[in-house]
Amino acid sequence: MPSPTWPEIASSRGLGLWLDRTALAVEVTPEVLAAAAATAGESVPPRGWGGVIDRLAASGLGAPGASAGTTLRLDPAVQDAMVAELERLPGGVDAVRAGLVRAGVSAGLTGLAGQLAVWAREASDWEALERVWLRFPPRSLFTSPLAERALGDLPEGVRAERPVLGQAAAFCASAGHGGVDAELDAKVRCVIADGWAFHGQWRRRGTVDDAVAAGAMRLFAEMSMAGSLRDPGLDVAWATALDVEDLLVRSIREATPPSPLVASFFHSAASSTAVLRRDWDEAKRHAQLGMHWSPECDVSGFISALALAITGLMVGSPKEYRRAMRFVEEHGDHRCPAAEWVLPMAALPRLLQDQRFLHRGDPAVLRWDGPGASPVLRRFGYAPMQLWVGSFWSILWSQPERALAEFDAGVAAADDAGMLRGGWGPLILRARVELLLSLGAVNRARRGLADLEEQEPLLALVPRARLNLLARDVDAAAAVADEGLYSLRVPLHERAHLEVVKAAARLLGEADARTVDALVEAACLVCQEANSLLPFAMLPADLRSRLLDHHDPGHLGGGCLLAGAVEDGAFDALVDKRWWGNFPVHLTPREQALLHRLAEGLSLAEIAAADFVSVNTLRKQEAELRRKLEVHGRNDLLSRAFEVGLLAASDLRHER
Repeated sequence: MPSPTWPEIASSRGLGLWLDRTALAVEVTPEVLAAAAATAGESVPPRGWGGVIDRLAASGLGAPGASAGTTLRLDPAVQDAMVAELERLPGGVDAVRAGLVRAGVSAGLTGLAGQLAVWAREASDWEALERVWLRFPPRSLFTSPLAERALGDLPEGVRAERPVLGQAAAFCASAGHGGVDAELDAKVRCVIADGWAFHGQWRRRGTVDDAVAAGAMRLFAEMSMAGSLRDPGLDVAWATALDVEDLLVRSIREATPPSPLVASFFHSAASSTAVLRRDWDEAKRHAQLGMHWSPECDVSGFISALALAITGLMVGSPKEYRRAMRFVEEHGDHRCPAAEWVLPMAALPRLLQDQRFLHRGDPAVLRWDGPGASPVLRRFGYAPMQLWVGSFWSILWSQPERALAEFDAGVAAADDAGMLRGGWGPLILRARVELLLSLGAVNRARRGLADLEEQEPLLALVPRARLNLLARDVDAAAAVADEGLYSLRVPLHERAHLEVVKAAARLLGEADARTVDALVEAACLVCQEANSLLPFAMLPADLRSRLLDHHDPGHLGGGCLLAGAVEDGAFDALVDKRWWGNFPVHLTPREQALLHRLAEGLSLAEIAAADFVSVNTLRKQEAELRRKLEVHGRNDLLSRAFEVGLLAASDLRHER
């Protein structure tokens, strides 16, 4: 006996023939019914779509689906009968499926987004699949196994020809295991791979969405580690960012703007590139635009927010940091998958912020080359920032010799891996100078500081002021502090350091108590504004204690950050600096040059002949060197110069 047809089944149960369209769905849901009704010209029944599902279940046509009471899985025999009926319609199943996609997209049926993606994929209707991706909130697709199935493994040809779907495929790619870090890394790998493979000619794309999406993927590829090995300054990547933005701006002027999802994708790439270049103005601008364009729960918006958080901390803008972290953290309440992917990366800026309040945080995030290291931070070469943050963590809570050794080892490893690129070189040098100062190695710090002043004079102001303070040249320390405080280019957090150094210098210079009180109050106010206790924490304990004796805890009427730290004992847990055990030596340029020549193993006669000076003159200079270093013989002179940091190991080339 032949199986009953769908018209026979529907007639016997008093159901509408148009319900056969639901057979194409994995489950019958209210959204599926709404789309099916729209394609058949049917209206919402009096009892709503839930009543239709109840009637189907009561008629024995299926069993409860994933959400009992609101979804239904059709009986396979009934489903086959329905599909057979659809085959008889003009255009068959493909035409019905296309109609369902159009209806769902037009009606904005968010709960149907994953099913719409499946229908478009089954029909190889790539244009429809693109419409689904751009039409619905990312969260509705990221949380849908159906969308992951439809978008996560698109053919290479489709990704190459339709960059917007390449973006979709990357964002829906799954690692399958390994946790949230692995999930985000799987998506990043797809973006980078497609950027290299398909989008070198991104400008030739036919639509604005495709051109901007392709340009963004190319930018992510060029800013990745593979790209920076060819272009350490990321100049090529930034040129791409400028070109894509020019296209984006022109499209807006011509009233053909890109979709928000695509625009946010580009700005997340541009803001991340600017961070790696230490171009904080551009990083802030693109990050804010990325967050503005970002649809709700879009991973690109979160990446932009992290760029803004890092920028806010690096330029001393607590307001920007707080805004960025609120943007990310407010999505934790509804278990947003995109936020979960990105939150591990937020651990790095959060640790930097924790340091400024003297909270130890979790230093595990500082590892870029070991177990537990973030694969995404490593893939984009964030090692310089990790080293920078780690240097201050070590100054506060690690033994100085060990901290310096670990920092130098980390820098060497990062350099070997090609990660010391972009604009981070001067910051790495600054970090090493700060570590040397915490160790009390004033002379070695002075050599590094000279290099830093050549590369980036503004960045050298704070360590130069601190070095003069350590050498007890308090007038010079105060003068350098004033130089920075009167400059409009010095960021807020650096001004806080300079205010503290100035107060400490005047204290050591035996200024009157009223003057020191006023300077400490000014330093406290700037630290309060910068949300940072680091400037006081960087002082040796004895000097900090003397300075705090001049601090009035009630000068703000309550809420003083510094007073709270003192009351909580935050400074007590810090490793004390060895500033006062240093051996500062001031050499003239000629004495420094002679010392290096002697270290090379040259005799005075050889040096005199090469430099056209008399041997007697050189003898006097060598005698002065011995006096300053408090030694007698030449071997002792070279050994002592090495001990106090006037010579590096590489300078000692010959045994004499």
